[in-house]
Order: sequence, then structure tokens, then C-alpha cells
Amino acid sequence: MTDGKDDDDDQRDLFGPPSPFDHFDLGAGRAGRDKGMARVDRHGATWTRRARTVITNSLPIGWEGRAEELRALLCAAGMPDPHHHNCWGSLIHWLVKSGVLTATGDHEQMRDPRSHARQTPVYRRLNGVGR
Repeated sequence: MTDGKDDDDDQRDLFGPPSPFDHFDLGAGRAGRDKGMARVDRHGATWTRRARTVITNSLPIGWEGRAEELRALLCAAGMPDPHHHNCWGSLIHWLVKSGVLTATGDHEQMRDPRSHARQTPVYRRLNGVGR
């Protein structure tokens, strides 16, 4: 105690100014993700149900590939694009959570020119049937 305040009150000053990362919050990030996925699923419920069914019924057990290959599968099945591009992420999240797909740990570059060859996970089809 130096100037009437407890030393613990000034602890942050010992380490410099606040970090720009102080506002990062994994729990809040996950909650926002889940809220956003629920929203795109709700607004595109018909597309989402059909996409889940086509993939679950069409993709052979053991298949490995990128999520963009699932887009090609859905297109070949006559499905239109979803109402919002975030539906793709929500679809993959559900497929993994439901035991239909699992990430292999490998990554490959995407082929769609709009994706600029960015790295993306490789998934494997499991025998889960979704929930």
C-alpha cells in the first residue's frame, strides 16, 4: 500500500496498457455462432432439412472430402443454393455434431475460384444417421 490504495488495485499497471485481446470471449463467440446458425436454419428450414437428408442418404460411409464437394453433391441432386451463404457452415456443423461427418485433421485447398484456394478441413463420412 503506497498511496492509500491496495497494491492489488494497480496490478494491471504492472503489465502495461490493456491488451486488445481483453474483449475476446470464447463463450460469447460460441453463443453468437449458435444464435446465427439457428437463425439461418430457421429461415431456410426447408432447404436445411432437404440438404441434411440428401447428404445423409447419398454419401457413402468412408467418403472423404471437402465441404465444397458436398455443395456439388447437393447441386447434382437438384437443390438450389440456400437463401444465405451461412447455411453451408451451419449444415456442416450439424453433420459433424450429429455423427454423420468427422474432421480428419487434414486440410486441403478449396477449388472454387471464389474461395481463393484457402485451406479447408477434410471430412470423413461416418455411419451416423443424424438426429
